[in-house]
Amino acid sequence: MSSKKYLRNFGSSILKKAVPYITATALTFGLFNCHKITDPPIDPPIIDYSVNPEQGQIPLESRFIVNGQGDIEKYLLYIPGLGINVEKTVPIDTTVVFEQPGNYFTRGQVRGSGDLSDSRDVTISAQGEIPPENLPPTAFISATPSQGEAPLEVRLQIWGQDPDGVNDITKYILNVPGLGINVEKTVPIDTLLTFANPGSYLAKSKVIDSGNLSDSTNVYLTVSEPVIPEPIVSQNAILQNFVDIQYEATFENLDSMNLQVLRDDELIFEETITNPNYSRLFSYQDDPDIIKGNYEFRLSWEDPEENKEKKDKLQTKKVSQRNLINQKNPNNIESKNPVLKNNSDTINLEIPNYLPQSNLSGLSTQIDEGHQITLNLEDRLSDKNPEDNPVLLRNAESLDGRTQVSVDGYDITINSVQDISQNQNYQVGTEFGSQSGGINNSTINGTIFDLLRVHGFLEDTEMHSRHPGIIKVYDWHGQGNVEMTQDFFTLLGEINVGSSGEFNQRLEHRVSNLQEYIFVQGRMVNPSTGNAESYLRRFKLPKGDVSDLLVRVVPYEGLFSLSQN
Repeated sequence: MSSKKYLRNFGSSILKKAVPYITATALTFGLFNCHKITDPPIDPPIIDYSVNPEQGQIPLESRFIVNGQGDIEKYLLYIPGLGINVEKTVPIDTTVVFEQPGNYFTRGQVRGSGDLSDSRDVTISAQGEIPPENLPPTAFISATPSQGEAPLEVRLQIWGQDPDGVNDITKYILNVPGLGINVEKTVPIDTLLTFANPGSYLAKSKVIDSGNLSDSTNVYLTVSEPVIPEPIVSQNAILQNFVDIQYEATFENLDSMNLQVLRDDELIFEETITNPNYSRLFSYQDDPDIIKGNYEFRLSWEDPEENKEKKDKLQTKKVSQRNLINQKNPNNIESKNPVLKNNSDTINLEIPNYLPQSNLSGLSTQIDEGHQITLNLEDRLSDKNPEDNPVLLRNAESLDGRTQVSVDGYDITINSVQDISQNQNYQVGTEFGSQSGGINNSTINGTIFDLLRVHGFLEDTEMHSRHPGIIKVYDWHGQGNVEMTQDFFTLLGEINVGSSGEFNQRLEHRVSNLQEYIFVQGRMVNPSTGNAESYLRRFKLPKGDVSDLLVRVVPYEGLFSLSQN
């Protein structure tokens, strides 16, 4: 057979077979490809075995994980010391507890096809000692309180501990021989006992476990004779709102107390107190006797009848607490705790004699030059001591000579001085109050405002022939050329000029309130007709610091001068 025919038949036979795996290597003969047929590859298993923790105190709880990579059919875990042999087709993740001390051999293994496998060994170290089969319990007892006055109520608690566990205790026993009490329970004891009579008492406790092992402990109780409660008294006096007294008194072991209030050694109030938490506000609004002065608060009481016979037998103690707070210094608190005698207690407090005060805020004290104002102080004078109201206005006077002052009741009239050249401040001193309530002073501060003064001549010709007429002065606040419209000027005053042609007049307008310019307009009376129809030129003068204008007005381009004082 020729080579071409062998290859053709060889290629045909290959193509007719079912080939599961074909290698990537190929030989080419003419028009045909020839492929080599091989067995499928085998991926050997690789173990991934971990134990955490590998050592520790018993009981030791460790986590075992058996896993791996490759062609794995089985996962195995061996712990011969515990008789553990686990075989699974999936990874193993389990927890094992080692109760007894020792070294434990462990192995993790994975198996694949074709008897291929991989494994890893880990030794576990469980440390510790084996406890004895049974240990005795420990008894505990608590007495609260363990001492006090008869009758004394005591809480007794009995419990225990056992190395084999508290559940191993089977009995709890309480014995109080002095009271003839014997209690036995299977659970801890928690009870209340009352010791009515004075003396020393023994309380015994015992616990027994399942192995009949036991433990005992005791506590001693001391019950003393009862102490007769002595009165405990406390009183406080606090000054509020300058003139009110907030008073408080408390007491214990008393039925009542007697309260006396004295002002300057005169009794003004007395009351029997039955409320152990007594409180009262002493105010002038409710009682006109509460005025300035020195106050004394006296508390007195009698012992309860049932205590009087026992006082000779028992040692007692009295406690009183004092507190005095003065509102003038609220952080200065006086506190005393003396031993009381004669069943009484006293504290002192003063309501001072305050000086009268004035409130001048919001008072309008501005005066125009040559004018006067009247100020009423009736509602502006007061005294913290209500009995000293109303406060009288005694006097007022100028402190700088710039004003003249007079007083009528509560009205103060202030006249400004004449012809000032600029604004000036002034001061007026006042005196108010009474001999009994005290006398005080205050100062009124104000400002006198300079008014605009205009003087000069009105002439009909440049020859200075003067005639009667009218001069008008405006506060001009326009822009550009002078425009005599109401939008640009405010009339400050109108001056009637006599036949002499001279004028000198103060206008009712403050110089400090003027706008940018002063505007002067003149007109004269027609000598032949008597009518004032002939208007003269208008003049615009820069304001500057003008307070005194000297003006000469003529009908046309002529003389004109301005001076500032």
